[in-house]
Amino acid sequence: MKQQRNVQHRWVLLFVGLLVLLAGGGVYAQIAYRALEEPIPTDRLPPTKLAFLERIDATQVAGLTAIPTAPRDPNYRPRPTAQPRPTSRTGISEGYAPPLPSEIYTISNKWIGNIGGYDVQVFAGLWLYNNPSQGVLVVHLDPTDGKPPLNGGQYLAPVPTGLLRIASFQGTKLTVVDIASNKQFLFDVATRTWITP
Repeated sequence: MKQQRNVQHRWVLLFVGLLVLLAGGGVYAQIAYRALEEPIPTDRLPPTKLAFLERIDATQVAGLTAIPTAPRDPNYRPRPTAQPRPTSRTGISEGYAPPLPSEIYTISNKWIGNIGGYDVQVFAGLWLYNNPSQGVLVVHLDPTDGKPPLNGGQYLAPVPTGLLRIASFQGTKLTVVDIASNKQFLFDVATRTWITP
């Protein structure tokens, strides 16, 4: 019985002690907060401590108001914000690996040009998907100078043909030839339409 009272007594003392600590901590916190609000009396500080506090204040004020600048080089020339892209050459290109899937297309050659701020590539060849005997032109448009992207497309020859090849061009008009029959077609890259002669 006496042991049980001692255990209960210890728990009560522990609980009361904890309450006193918490209440005392609140009092100390209020005292510390009030001390922070009041300015430090500088008349009673030693000169070294006073000089140290003044340096800290000056550093904080300078850090908030002044932005350090490096001396400027008199020969400095700022770079333009947008670098102009090199213009791609215009012409017919052969002997390359086209960026098209070989399971769908057989490509013979391509035309490269720039129309209205877009680098244009027109691939001539054969469409192997669903209709293996159909000639096709595939147009890729790559925007330059921040222009919005445009869709190119796939343009089947106006009549059933075999493998197509770009034979020549004048401006944006391509002369396209069916390799098997030597039949010629005209394609306008600017409007992306076949032109009937």
